[in-house]
Amino acid sequence: MFKRTVSAVMLLLVVISTLTLAFQIQLVKGDDGTIYINADGRITPQTAPIQRNGDTYTLAGNINAGADGIVVERDNIVLNGAGYTETGSGSGTGIALTNVGNVTIRSMAITNFYFGICLDSSSESTLSGNNVTANCYGGIYLDSSFQSTLFSNNITNNWVGIYLISSCDNNLSGNDVTANSGIGIAVDAWSDNNALFGNDVTNNYYGIYLGHSCDNNLSGNSAANNDYGIAVGSSPSNFIFHNSFVKNANQVCTDGSINIWDDGSRGNYWSDYLTEYPNAAEVDSSGVWNTPYIINSKNLDRYPLMLAYASTSVVCSPNPVLVDSPVTCTATISGSNPTGTVNWSTSSGTGSFTQPVCTLSSGSCSTTYADTGPGNVTITASYSGDVDNMKSSGSGSAALIVFVSAANSATILGGNATVDQTSITGVSVNVTGSSAPDDTSLNITSANYGNAVPPSVTGAVTVGGAAFYDVQVSSNVTLGPDATAIIRITNPYFTSQDSVLSYWNGSSWIPVATQFFGPDTVCGNFSVSDLTGTPIMLRSSIAVMSVATAKTVVGQGYSLYINVTTADLGAFSVLSNVTVYANKTCVGMKDCPLLNGNVVTLTFAWNTTSWTFGNYTISVYAWPVPSETNTADNNMTGTVYVGIPGDINGDGTVDIYDAIILSGAFTSKPGDHNWNPNADINGDGIVDIFDAIILSGHFNQHLP
Repeated sequence: MFKRTVSAVMLLLVVISTLTLAFQIQLVKGDDGTIYINADGRITPQTAPIQRNGDTYTLAGNINAGADGIVVERDNIVLNGAGYTETGSGSGTGIALTNVGNVTIRSMAITNFYFGICLDSSSESTLSGNNVTANCYGGIYLDSSFQSTLFSNNITNNWVGIYLISSCDNNLSGNDVTANSGIGIAVDAWSDNNALFGNDVTNNYYGIYLGHSCDNNLSGNSAANNDYGIAVGSSPSNFIFHNSFVKNANQVCTDGSINIWDDGSRGNYWSDYLTEYPNAAEVDSSGVWNTPYIINSKNLDRYPLMLAYASTSVVCSPNPVLVDSPVTCTATISGSNPTGTVNWSTSSGTGSFTQPVCTLSSGSCSTTYADTGPGNVTITASYSGDVDNMKSSGSGSAALIVFVSAANSATILGGNATVDQTSITGVSVNVTGSSAPDDTSLNITSANYGNAVPPSVTGAVTVGGAAFYDVQVSSNVTLGPDATAIIRITNPYFTSQDSVLSYWNGSSWIPVATQFFGPDTVCGNFSVSDLTGTPIMLRSSIAVMSVATAKTVVGQGYSLYINVTTADLGAFSVLSNVTVYANKTCVGMKDCPLLNGNVVTLTFAWNTTSWTFGNYTISVYAWPVPSETNTADNNMTGTVYVGIPGDINGDGTVDIYDAIILSGAFTSKPGDHNWNPNADINGDGIVDIFDAIILSGHFNQHLP
């Protein structure tokens, strides 16, 4: 007992002396050459070559950094490199994110840091179109970060290209990961449920590495000319098929972990297959060999491919698109340096392509499409294949919406009213915002367009913010029985499951017979006879958008604050109940009033007194509102560790490593560049001497 007390006192003296020194040498933000995008949106220093427009931050020049380059402390922003280069001195991080979310980083060139881009406990972010090269350790590094997307990044000449550690549910697609001296893509330390699709992993030591991770999906990737194509250690139950392993010195290296190497009919392409199995033959013109590719005694590819698997993705833009307006559709083929052609087809009988067949260049090609009729259209690209790649087809994200009003139709477009009168006169449209089916006015601007003269007249009036839209269509000419009005309403949270367009028939809401859906839109094709002074509505749906804990490690007996962000995805105000659980035990419940389209954040406090040590799943459930049909997005989960007070790193022991972490965060508050919420042991919003005393009091304590 005496030794323990002396150790604790000595630790406290060391911590206090270290922190006293920290008091004396603290730098003002920006004095170390680092640029900060602060939590309040300000840029420090103000002279940094970054221009702000709302929540979009755009580089206006190159950056040379002596330590960290850019530290992002603000959620929900876009950082656009605009092609400029950020150069380090061999240390620090090019772009550092800690405990933030929904950050987009694009078009950055980052070189000569220790880490190029680092996401630490930062989730739901997007990294795209970045060139991350020649950094000392990691190109892109995710630690305890979830549900982020990395696509179309060029990552070369680092030690490890992309490194996921304790990071789950991320999506890595279309990245070029080349010539990294250690590992191309590493999925390590309980990084589960990640998707790796269509990545080109070439000329690394290890192409792809899976360590202590499971339930990951690897499909459509090409691993070529690496020392090891794929290495697997202590990582069972991963899905590894439709990949190409080409001319690697060692195609695969794995321990006894059992994984799935085919989908039941097709597996992977192995360039050394005929060397290993010279007497194999094709199975019934299927493109599959008749002899399994044996990896080890516990793993085999039962259906090895004769050619590299080539998957096709299709993107059309703009989408939705007006009738007769051009849209560009691009097909991207993943495989082994695919060449050849793409044949385009449409599900519509009224659409056509300017170039029905296009020739691949660097794995992609484009065409232009236009349609003379409205509706949901599927655009399909079929790849011809070549001597090294299989034929493939797919529609990808090319579910195209073509919307238009006929010459005798009225349109509400994105909250604005327009009228198309290209061939007739006398059509009149009234649009008014209203709050209820009884036509109670919201005093929203209305407008009338009528008696126009050919060829066309277009006007617009904002009617956004209403729960209902009163639409009146009248005419001085005889309209046919099929005369329609297409109503389009936009909201960034709309999905096809969330939105049901209906009209009021005098006694009940009637869903429109024909609906079209886009990423953030819902369109309904109404009969003009149904729109004579009748309200239109969107049913509401509530969704949990995010769950964020103030810290990932909390000392037993102290409170953890949980922020829950919810949104009303529909078109009228609702009242929901939001409940928070630790594992399956309720720890908080609040009413959540939401106005149409609004987002609300609720804060819950969970007192961990009497809770046992260990990991807990924090889950949130928003109880459905009346008429809600989609409840799939009404819940969300997160994780937190309850440990010994002072066990900041959550390893089950309070020791010198925790003291070092506390020292590094000493005197910090939320928004400071060295803020570490786990080091704020007592949760008072500052890391100070009181936290050091708590740590000292539990020093050398450990879990059994």
